[in-house]
Amino acid sequence: MVLIKVVDANERPSFVGLPPSITIREDVEIMSSFYNLTVSDPDRNDELTITLLDGTNTFHIHSTCETTVS
Repeated sequence: MVLIKVVDANERPSFVGLPPSITIREDVEIMSSFYNLTVSDPDRNDELTITLLDGTNTFHIHSTCETTVS
């Protein structure tokens, strides 16, 4: 008898094409979109939570991955 146990690992999602930095004009209007994130997750049906840590609440990431100036 052979027993095979398959363990489903939680693979890390990855950002697709994320540049090392993004430049935003100083006079950009509030709620202007400046970047759309693309995230790939090998685990199907997983819920992704993305948090932007800028310390000032200047930016907001929407559930659609659209990033805007708050």
